[in-house]
Amino acid sequence: MRDSHSDSIWNPPQRADIKTAATCATLLMLLTLLYSQLAQSGVSIKIAEPDWSMNFRPLQQDGGAPKLNIDEYALVDQLRPLLENTNYQQAITTLNKQWPAEPSAALFYIRAQISTQLSHYQSAEQDYQKTMKIHGEFILALQSLAGLSLKQQHHKEAQRYLAKTIALGGASADLFGQLGYLNMRYHSAFSAVSAYQRAYSLEPENRFWRQGLLLALSKSGAFDQVNALTDELLEKDPNKIELWLHKANAAVKTQRKEEALSALEMAIRLGNTDKANLKLLAQLHLQAGNLQRAVDITIDHQSLISDYQFVKPMLAWLARHRRWTQLQILLEQSEAQFKHYRAQERSHWHTQKASFARHQQHFKRQKSHLQQAVKLNPANGEALMQLADVHQQSNRLSQADVLLSRASGFDEYREPALLKRAQIAYQRQQYRSAFDLMNQVLRINPSRRDLVDNMDILQRLIRQQQQQKG
Repeated sequence: MRDSHSDSIWNPPQRADIKTAATCATLLMLLTLLYSQLAQSGVSIKIAEPDWSMNFRPLQQDGGAPKLNIDEYALVDQLRPLLENTNYQQAITTLNKQWPAEPSAALFYIRAQISTQLSHYQSAEQDYQKTMKIHGEFILALQSLAGLSLKQQHHKEAQRYLAKTIALGGASADLFGQLGYLNMRYHSAFSAVSAYQRAYSLEPENRFWRQGLLLALSKSGAFDQVNALTDELLEKDPNKIELWLHKANAAVKTQRKEEALSALEMAIRLGNTDKANLKLLAQLHLQAGNLQRAVDITIDHQSLISDYQFVKPMLAWLARHRRWTQLQILLEQSEAQFKHYRAQERSHWHTQKASFARHQQHFKRQKSHLQQAVKLNPANGEALMQLADVHQQSNRLSQADVLLSRASGFDEYREPALLKRAQIAYQRQQYRSAFDLMNQVLRINPSRRDLVDNMDILQRLIRQQQQQKG
């Protein structure tokens, strides 16, 4: 016998679709987390390592440079045409054949320069040390040693030589650019900014100093300066990908999402295919409601569509918000990438495919996808819940209850699974079981006081059953 008010148990003033609400909240959290992680890391800007190759630097009269001995002029005259034609091997051979018994510091310097051009770095370093032992430290030798150290990635030695060069009055663009590079790498972005500004002001066309300055400004948080400098540079070179990336990064870091989107879009269209940037662009479009563009970016790039951890929240979001056209496109394109997905990822894919099949009212296909999802990942709580619904609607209550019992083992689905099991127990007139299951929910979540009235109704039904049996 059923109580006249018993239907209210299943139409209570409660959170009837708690699973959907919880899942939507989880998806929103995933999307927000994904965006915040991408935004926190910023735009990926890959810049080339500076070219530390060194041109031949002839001796100069200033800067405290040494001078040749009188008897060495004839030898240097023989070397001059060889050096002008960059015939360094012939030059070193000629020099060594006529090497004097007591060479000057200047001749050691010249041989060091030639050895550098031949990549004989150890010999070059030894000759630089000899020239300074004879003559004392001077700018050209110290800066050349700094360049040698950078070329060989001996950065501590490079910094020591650069400091000595500055102390002697060195002020070349190379000097400050090298100092900026080392400060950025080993000290702080703030200390690098000043050095790069000096280098850039001396050689504004040098792309390494420009790259270094923009990077140092970005890392020091001077995004207004980054924006101003990129705007100025883009007027001269609007097709420079690196500049659009810096502009996008500054906008991302200052929460100017529309500006970040347009700048990043321009960089991608100009040919940037960095995976992190593509992810961020797709996410920005999703955040802005440009769903089709977000999907297009994802399916157009192998690096994204094969990364299910990126595809997953997008598929789930589209399914939950009933964006069926975009969901269908993304499902079809991602299916071709199954070989790249793990079993748990394929399980999640089948769950979203089931949602689409249900929308199309292809219920057999829906059931098949859900069964495949559970087979691939027995811990797929969402698939367990949906498959239980399918069985319940077909009045296969025992199968539904088994699936719900499994789903209730997962924290995210415990409460809705227990309520569904209570509903099934009620349908089977197992009122004591229904009451106990609802009581479990109340113990798990004491705020669910909306269940108390329903439990009172169940208690009356239990008493009626007992009286009938008595």
